Amino acid sequence: MDGKDTADSQNAAVQQALALKPDGIITFAINPSTIQGSLSQARQQGVKVVASSATSSNLVDFSNNPSEQAWNDSGSLLADYAIVKTQGAVKALVLHDTGFDVLNARHGAFVERLKSCSTCQILEDQTFTFSDLANAVPRLVQQMAQRNPDFNTIYIDYDYAVPAVLQGLRSIGAEGKVVLGSDGTSAAIQLISSGGGQTATTAFALGWIGWSDVDAINRIFAGQDPKPAADVLGVKVIDQAIAKTIPGLWEGDVDFRAAYLKLWGVKP
Repeated sequence: MDGKDTADSQNAAVQQALALKPDGIITFAINPSTIQGSLSQARQQGVKVVASSATSSNLVDFSNNPSEQAWNDSGSLLADYAIVKTQGAVKALVLHDTGFDVLNARHGAFVERLKSCSTCQILEDQTFTFSDLANAVPRLVQQMAQRNPDFNTIYIDYDYAVPAVLQGLRSIGAEGKVVLGSDGTSAAIQLISSGGGQTATTAFALGWIGWSDVDAINRIFAGQDPKPAADVLGVKVIDQAIAKTIPGLWEGDVDFRAAYLKLWGVKP
């Protein structure tokens, strides 16, 4: 069920799910606070809820998947990559989406890691929201680049927003920069592989997140702590050399499907 990125449609999707009388619901990249009414109804009906890719919330049964450490790693590793790529001379423009609470850890870790580099600079750090991507973000990128013509790196919180960044850079001929996103979408991996403008991403194995969400809700049904379900997820830096070896999504470096089936006692 597609929440379509607005609180009203996300609430409607949860209501649609509740009408099917499920034992559990898993949401993805939705702040629990934006669907509080529907979550309250789910709790009244005894429906267990895992809010995947969301910050910790007492509105749901579990929401730290991926873990806060994984989100931190996805930001700090991008900073490490930029430091190496620029030989310790990062001059960064930073764009942060304030609409998803879970992104605060990624953005914060990127910024803090660069601040610990004495020869690196954050030239400008601006905010936006998802609704700004089509029009406002390309203009913002253009303006930031024009105000800071000596920048060599630009970061934005997630891969889906990178095309808007590239649009802004191309409009003023500011290409050949270190362009960083995160999540590891198939579109981003293809863009990195083809030299289309994005330099690197920090990837979660997105399919693995889905399987670990199921593991978390299984643990809740069994009366167990769901936290170990999130602790196994890692982060991988993907640049062009690595992207060329990945045909679509990065699926992780282990056979997690077989491991889960064994854990659950399910024959493949």
